[in-house]
Amino acid sequence: MKARKNPKEVEGMKKAHVKDAVALCDFLSFLENEIVAGRYWSELSAAQRLGEYREQQEDFVGISFTTISAFGSNGAIIHYAPTKETNKQITNESLYLLDSGGQYKGGVPQGGSDGCGLPCFRLPFYFSLFFTVYSFYCVCWCVLIPFSTGAHFSP
Repeated sequence: MKARKNPKEVEGMKKAHVKDAVALCDFLSFLENEIVAGRYWSELSAAQRLGEYREQQEDFVGISFTTISAFGSNGAIIHYAPTKETNKQITNESLYLLDSGGQYKGGVPQGGSDGCGLPCFRLPFYFSLFFTVYSFYCVCWCVLIPFSTGAHFSP
């Protein structure tokens, strides 16, 4: 890939990004409605359906890489791709991680289309609890280490 694109290549990239974004947004909206309605969806069936949404876009060539469609604990596996043995049902009880990309004539969107959605209702509580505990830890660190500065708290 060239570091500098000519105007025609830039325009092709922009159009490809829009096409891929439309497919991804339509798919995620569809999937959320399906999950809320209680219909069965798995990591494999969701990845396949996303491919179908991309195929509806003009000038679609193919996927950029194997779709990472991961629910719950499978989302922690680096470069996870669902198989019949590892395939999980997608529900509203955890997070769904989606990392995928499409190729289009005229351009390939750079980076994948990362999505994370369908969280359970308890997650805001857990995030709040984490930051409360983390803040308490930072205060304790400050008290326990004399002459500590803000640099001690920033990674």
